[in-house]
Amino acid sequence: MTSELLAAAHAAADSLTASAASAASAVGFWADDLDDPGILALVYRGQLVYLGISDGWRSAPVDRLQDVVNACISNAFAMWHASTGTRGLDAASS
Repeated sequence: MTSELLAAAHAAADSLTASAASAASAVGFWADDLDDPGILALVYRGQLVYLGISDGWRSAPVDRLQDVVNACISNAFAMWHASTGTRGLDAASS
């Protein structure tokens, strides 16, 4: 099974062009505070793959939490898009 997975990985890597490989490996992340992150969003391949919210945010007002979560997600997508080196959202299908 391992050799089959390895062969599939090599075949997939061979089929990517340089720009597609760059877009496929692009990552975007954003935290509310880099020194002590309470909310962290991670975007990979055009999808939100991680959203971490610390326990410290439990007592925050809901509208404040929504604002900060939405800002982190939006900025993570912006960082991902900037790191793809492509125009538009074409990299999401890479």
